[in-house]
Amino acid sequence: MKTVFLFSVILWSLSSAAESPISFNKEGNCRMDLEDPYSPDARMPGNGPYAGQCLDTRGVRAIQILDSQLLNKFQTAARPGSIIVANFKHNHQFWIAEIPTSEIKEVFMQQEVGKENIPIHHQARFVFNEGKGIRLFPQKKSQEAQFKEPVLVKDFVVTAIGLRPAELAGTPFSPLKGLKKSYGQGIGFASMDDTWKYDTLPLEHDLLQFRLKMTDKQKEKLVKFYIKRSDKVRESLEYHSVYENCVSELFQGFAKVAKVQKPFSGKWTNAKGDTQYVPWNTLEKLKLYNLIDDEYGSRISNISVEYKDRQATK
Repeated sequence: MKTVFLFSVILWSLSSAAESPISFNKEGNCRMDLEDPYSPDARMPGNGPYAGQCLDTRGVRAIQILDSQLLNKFQTAARPGSIIVANFKHNHQFWIAEIPTSEIKEVFMQQEVGKENIPIHHQARFVFNEGKGIRLFPQKKSQEAQFKEPVLVKDFVVTAIGLRPAELAGTPFSPLKGLKKSYGQGIGFASMDDTWKYDTLPLEHDLLQFRLKMTDKQKEKLVKFYIKRSDKVRESLEYHSVYENCVSELFQGFAKVAKVQKPFSGKWTNAKGDTQYVPWNTLEKLKLYNLIDDEYGSRISNISVEYKDRQATK
């Protein structure tokens, strides 16, 4: 019975707070922000009941890889080894971001938990070396008017989140609908501050954190994998509560750096022939990958404690 309950909760992994109902663009496309050139024209994929409807991408967007020369307009050059992307989320806005992929100091797997302290969502957190970080630049003209110098982001998260179609915009997530081709999915990049302030804290949730054992080369490989993966699939994925969700996307990256051929023992193959993985026993899988030694030795303070300590030292 305990296993069934735990599995039922994990199905709720589309945990980002629902945005309010909206009026979608009436100009024949699904761009949520007509001022923003990188606002995606995202529609619900597949052949389910909401196929073809616009997806609500106000909270999460896939990133888009850009030409490094784009930074010239801001009188700066891209740093060697950096990747330039659009749709990085910070302060509840989307930005052009310069990500120095070789400057990752630490990587954590985070588990989002509610009052019951049971994991309901998983994501990866990346922390940069001292003095390093992502530089943010305006993505649309209204941001340019206030731009003086790049914002420096010292840590960020990569998270796969379900996207609601127009008919379900503003409604609570339903695990049952998640089994029935009702949601899309996007792999988003956001600052840790943005995730804590706008996604985790409003729900009165917390984030458990587990430090992963990785070489500098593996850390760089992991962040590059997620960047390329997000840019490649954009908003074309169809969410599934079991087979295509936050865990399945996260562990594709973990398996890549650990050189694991079968990330989960339980697997299914979808109509396209792609392997999809069942989201359970994630800490045990990290041990098998040799990415953690044990649950307790790898765990650090919850993110709520970390932010409380930050406030105390200001």
